[in-house]
Amino acid sequence: MNTGIQDAWNLAWKLALAVRGLAAPGLLDSYETERRPEGEEIVGRAVRMAGTEEVDRADLERQFLQEMSMLLSYAGSPLVGETVADPAALGDAPRPGDIAPDVDGLRRRGVGHPLRLRDLTRGTRHTLLLYADRTAGAEELAAFTGLCADARRLAGGELDAYLLLDPDADEPRLLDPPVVRDAERRFRAGYGLDGTGLYLIRPDGHVGFRGAPVDPDALRKHLHLVFGSAR
Repeated sequence: MNTGIQDAWNLAWKLALAVRGLAAPGLLDSYETERRPEGEEIVGRAVRMAGTEEVDRADLERQFLQEMSMLLSYAGSPLVGETVADPAALGDAPRPGDIAPDVDGLRRRGVGHPLRLRDLTRGTRHTLLLYADRTAGAEELAAFTGLCADARRLAGGELDAYLLLDPDADEPRLLDPPVVRDAERRFRAGYGLDGTGLYLIRPDGHVGFRGAPVDPDALRKHLHLVFGSAR
């Protein structure tokens, strides 16, 4: 079931962009590149299990996650990328192509209850998550408004953006993007960011691009890769 749902999600958002004339050339071809290895793994695992009565219990949790397709990554896909100054500093943070893990404890002004990251990323659009702590300068934060506007334009409007702020960071006077507080620093811990950074989450829940620190030109280049015909 999970494999079928992931097949559908992977193809649906790409097909929707293609139908509306927003897809870069070759976007639909990436479905084969990303999903065929998973299909082959499922079939191969079923064949191996059918040929033995032994169950490897050495790592049952990992086996379970693998069976549920929760360890799936598109790390080798031409549709994912990154610009990271120090990869080691990100630790075990999700890599390009990995499933973006959920975190809780997020706060948004006017909302009386904590939010989850899934509340921001659910839906059929790409989601741009910008991050900043108190070391980020006022000019750098102000530039995020133009970056988000450019990102939405390049994505043909099929992109939402948020600024996730560390609890100690001063809130900038920005009309855009909407500010969400990483009140318990769970996003920072889970996604390995320090200073400034960004994650672009695809509609199917996988990381399409990450940057640490924020590199506007690299993000724009990646969006051209996905939304090549959007203007």
